[in-house]
Amino acid sequence: MGENYCCRGYRNHGYGEQTQYIGFIGLEDDVEICVAVFKYAVDCILSEIKRIKKEKENA
Repeated sequence: MGENYCCRGYRNHGYGEQTQYIGFIGLEDDVEICVAVFKYAVDCILSEIKRIKKEKENA
């Protein structure tokens, strides 16, 4: 995703940790756009997961 917004994505985690940290590197304005698009994508995915769970409960 970062490449589409003139950014480069990265991920990192501490030794022995399961939590992954992600970020974007680039010009400030480009990073802000990239972060907003990423947050929107995460929101869409979480909404779809919620919908599927609800659908399975009612089945």
